[in-house]
Amino acid sequence: LFWQNAKTSTAVIFYSFLEMAVGYFCQLARSYLRLVLSSCLSYILLIYSIFSQTVQSLTLILWLRAFYLIVNEMSITGSDNDSFLDILNDSLEESDIGSASDSDYVEKSDHDSSSEFSGTLSSDSETEEVIHKSSDSWIGRDRVYSWNKEEPSKNVRTRAHNIYSGKQGPRSAARHAKTPCEIWSLFMTKDIIDAIVLNTNIYIGNIRTKYVRERSAKDTNENEIKALLGLLLLAGVFQSNRLNLCDLYNTDGTGVENFPSTMSLQRLRFLLRCLRFDDHATRAERKRQDKLAAIRMVFDTFVRNCTENYMHSAHVTIDEVLVSFKGRCPFRMYIPSKAAKYGIKIFELSDSETYYVSKMEVYVGKQNEGPHQVDTSPAAVVKRLCSAIVGTGRNITMDNWFMSYSLVEDLLKEKLTAVGTMRKNKRQIPAAFIGTKHREQNSSLFGYQKNMTLVSYVPKKNKNVILLSSMHHDGSIVSIGQREKPEIVLFYNKTKSGVDHADQLAQCYNTARKSRRWPLAIFFHLLNVSVINASVIHQHNTGESGKRKNFIKNIAFELLQPYLRSRLECKTLTKKLRLQIETHLPDPGPSTTQDTNIQIKKKRCKFCPRKEDRKTKTICSECTSHICSLHSKILCIDCAAKTAEEVVTDD
Repeated sequence: LFWQNAKTSTAVIFYSFLEMAVGYFCQLARSYLRLVLSSCLSYILLIYSIFSQTVQSLTLILWLRAFYLIVNEMSITGSDNDSFLDILNDSLEESDIGSASDSDYVEKSDHDSSSEFSGTLSSDSETEEVIHKSSDSWIGRDRVYSWNKEEPSKNVRTRAHNIYSGKQGPRSAARHAKTPCEIWSLFMTKDIIDAIVLNTNIYIGNIRTKYVRERSAKDTNENEIKALLGLLLLAGVFQSNRLNLCDLYNTDGTGVENFPSTMSLQRLRFLLRCLRFDDHATRAERKRQDKLAAIRMVFDTFVRNCTENYMHSAHVTIDEVLVSFKGRCPFRMYIPSKAAKYGIKIFELSDSETYYVSKMEVYVGKQNEGPHQVDTSPAAVVKRLCSAIVGTGRNITMDNWFMSYSLVEDLLKEKLTAVGTMRKNKRQIPAAFIGTKHREQNSSLFGYQKNMTLVSYVPKKNKNVILLSSMHHDGSIVSIGQREKPEIVLFYNKTKSGVDHADQLAQCYNTARKSRRWPLAIFFHLLNVSVINASVIHQHNTGESGKRKNFIKNIAFELLQPYLRSRLECKTLTKKLRLQIETHLPDPGPSTTQDTNIQIKKKRCKFCPRKEDRKTKTICSECTSHICSLHSKILCIDCAAKTAEEVVTDD
C-alpha cells in the first residue's frame, strides 16, 4: 500500500528512510529476517524507481541504498571475501531454519571464523558439534591472527630459541674475588669512589667560606668516603637507617659504638650534606639534554660493572621498582600499588633464581633531543634491558605492562623467549579467551601458533588470566591437589618475582636515609644493589651460604679499617677513643698508648704559671699533658671507672 501511494519523489524518499528504520530495528533484535526484509524492500524500491514516472535522479539514491545493504551484511557476517550471490543464498537458508538458539550461537561464537556464522542449528549441543568439526582455530578480535586449537606435533627437534647457550656465574675479575669487600669493590669501583671524592671536594670548596673554622669544612679523601659508606651499611644492618644520627652516637649503651669511633657526628652530617656525584658548575648545561645529569656518570658506571661481572641463569625477570622519595624531582612517580606510593621508578633486569640485578634504567620521562633521548615504550625498555643477553636462548618473564605480541616476535628474532600475562584489550586475543561466563573454575583454553602458545586460565569464578609464551609449545596441565593449572601459569608464578625479591632483600637492610636530594636517593639504591650482587658472587665463589647480615657487616668493617688506622695517627686523640679504635681493628699494630718503660722528659706543668717553672714527669692518662702533684689526683682503676660512669650519668 505504501508503494502504491508513492506518487512523488518526497514520498519515495520518506518510504526509503522508513525501510532503513525497519532494517535497523531488525538488527537490534538480532534476527536474520532483517536481511530478507531489507533486500526485498530494496529490490521493490529499485524496480519502482526504474519503471516509474518519478524523478530519474532517485535511481542513484536507490542504487546506493542497495550497495549499503550488501556492505552492511558482509560486515555483520564477517565474510569479506564472499560474493553477493553467496550472501543471498545464505540469507534465504537462514530465514527458513531460523530459531531462538541462532541468536545465542552468534553471540557466543563471535570470536571464531566466518564459517561459524554460515550455519544455523536448533540446539546448543549441535552448535558445539559443528564448531568442533568445522573449525580448528580461533580468530583474534583484529581478524588477522589465528590460533590453532590443536597443539603442534611434539616429534620435532628443539627450536633454536629454546636452546640455552649461556653460562651462569661470575665472569672476568669476579671469578677470582674471595673476600666480601673485594667482591663489593667490583661494583663500587675506584672510578666511582674517585668521582665522589672529586665532586664532593669541589662542592666543599664552594661552601668553605660559610664556616668560621677551616677544619669544619676540610676536604675529604678516599678512605673517609669508604668509611662513610661503611657506616651507612652498618646502619642498614641494625635497621637504623631512619633513626636520628644523634641516637646512633648515644653513649648510654643504646648507640652504635662504631660510629663515634670512626668519625664525629658533625663530620658525618657534613659529609652527607656535601656528598656530590657530578660537577655542580657544569650541571645546568648537561641538564638540558639529560634529566639524570646529577648522577648519570656514577649510575652508568655502576650498571656497566653489574653487567660485566656476572652471567644470568636461563631465566630472568623484568619489572619495575619504586625508590621512595617525596622531595622535588622532575620525574617523580606516583604508583598507588607500591608501598612507597611516591618515588623514582627504575626498570630492572634480575635473575629469577639468584636475584642478581644486572641492568637498570631510571624512568625520567621524555628527554630533550640529545644522546640520552630514548624511546620509553614498554617494548623499547625491554629490548634495552635485554641487550646483554641477546642470542643466548634465555627466557624473560614480565607482566602485562611490558608484554605484547609484537615484542615476543622481536625477541624470538634475537633468540630469546618470553612468558608473561597479557592485557585483555590486546586485539590478537580471541574473544573466547576473554569471557568467563560459561567457563568452569580451573578450566583452561589453549591457542597455538608456530612459535607461541596462548592460554586463558580461570582460577576462580568470573575471573581469568591470559598468558602468552614463546617458550612453551603444548597444553600441559599439572594437578596440584584438587586444582589443575597449566604449566605456563606455574612457570610464570615461579619466575615472575625476581625483581620483587631483590627489592625485598634491599629493604631488609636498607641503607637509604631521609633526604631532599633525589640523586642521593638513587645512590642509596645503588648501594643496596651492590651488596645483593656481591653476596651472590661470594656464595658462588666460596660455596658459603651464611647469613647476609654477617656478610654486610664484614664489608662494612673492611671499609672502616683504613680510615680507623689513619685516625690512630692523630696525636690529640683521647686515650679512651684510641682504645675503642684498637678493639675494632683485627691487627692494630704497635700500641700508640704511653709506654711506662719509655724515658719521659720533664716538662712544665700545664696549670702552673710560668714564673714558678714547676716541671714534672707525670702525665695525664687522657690528654697526655704534664701535670704536677698540686694539680693531679691519684685514682685506682676501679675508682677511675666509677668516676667515668658518674660523668656519663650526669650528661
